[in-house]
Amino acid sequence: MRDKPDHYSLQAQREGYPARSVYKLKE
Repeated sequence: MRDKPDHYSLQAQREGYPARSVYKLKE
């Protein structure tokens, strides 16, 4: 699921996470 990598990055910043890697770990 790497169709919207930018989306995860923006979401991560909104949530306050250091990177979108946290979402990749959840998936």
